[in-house]
Amino acid sequence: MSVALHARIQPLPAPPRILARHRGYTFNEERFTWLRYSGPPLFERHYREASADLSVPLDPNWDLYDTMEQKGLEVCIALRKGGALVGYVVYLMAPHLHYDHIVAEADVFFIDQGHRSGWLGVKLFQVAEELLREKGVSEVCNRIKLHVKPGRGGRDLGALFRFLGYRPVETNYRKRIA
Repeated sequence: MSVALHARIQPLPAPPRILARHRGYTFNEERFTWLRYSGPPLFERHYREASADLSVPLDPNWDLYDTMEQKGLEVCIALRKGGALVGYVVYLMAPHLHYDHIVAEADVFFIDQGHRSGWLGVKLFQVAEELLREKGVSEVCNRIKLHVKPGRGGRDLGALFRFLGYRPVETNYRKRIA
C-alpha cells in the first residue's frame, strides 16, 4: 500500500467497545492494527508456541490488515486484564464462494499462558460468536494446530471447539516448497 494511501486511512473514531466482562477481564472489539504497538510481546509468545516453522520470521502484513478493517472484513476481540493485552482472536469475513452466506475464518487466536484458566477461552469464543452474528456471519471456521497442545491436560483445542458446538469438517495438509 502506498504511503499516500496509508496516510488517508484513519483509525475508527470510536474507542474500543467493551463487549463483555469476566472476572476482571474485558473483551473489547478493537482493530487488530491498533495492537501493532502494544501486542508484539504477546505476538512473539504466540509465534514461539504455535508456529509450524520457526525458520519463517513473524512479519504481519499490517497494511493488508488495515485495508481489510477499512472494508469491514475483519473482526478483532482483544482480551485485556487491567488494560494489558493478554489475548486476542481475529476473524476474516467474506461471502462464501459456493453458498449464499457470510463466513468468518479464524486468522489467529491466542491467550497468554499465564491467563489460561477457568472458562476464559470458552468466553472469548462465545463473545466472538455474538459479535460475528451481529455482523451478519452465519458460519464460523476455526482451525487447530495439531502440534500445539495448549488445552487442558496438554491436549489440542479440539475438545474446546467440540464443547462450543463445532464439528471437525476438514483436515489440512501443509508443505513449504520455497
